[in-house]
Amino acid sequence: MAAPPGRAVNRTQLLALPQLPGSRACPCGGRLGWSHREYLGGGQTLAVYPCANCGLAYRGGSGAAPDAAGRRSRKPLPSGGSPENPVLDPEMAERLRRLLGPG
Repeated sequence: MAAPPGRAVNRTQLLALPQLPGSRACPCGGRLGWSHREYLGGGQTLAVYPCANCGLAYRGGSGAAPDAAGRRSRKPLPSGGSPENPVLDPEMAERLRRLLGPG
């Protein structure tokens, strides 16, 4: 049950998809493979598994949508100030300070 390009599938349609069979095989004999996760709203997502043979889609497990802010790791800044930049030599750094500094 893939939506035509440019047309969204609503929550009711997604939840109406048949449950993913335990054998991960479609009745037509085709293999079911993970396609993507659909956002259901309210912080919930649903995995979609289409058949490689006939195209019939099945719904997998639902879960919480990943928190974008929680995925990013924060590394501490190095102690002792900013790290050295081997690309800029001291002369170039001074010219940039003069060029970009308050004027």
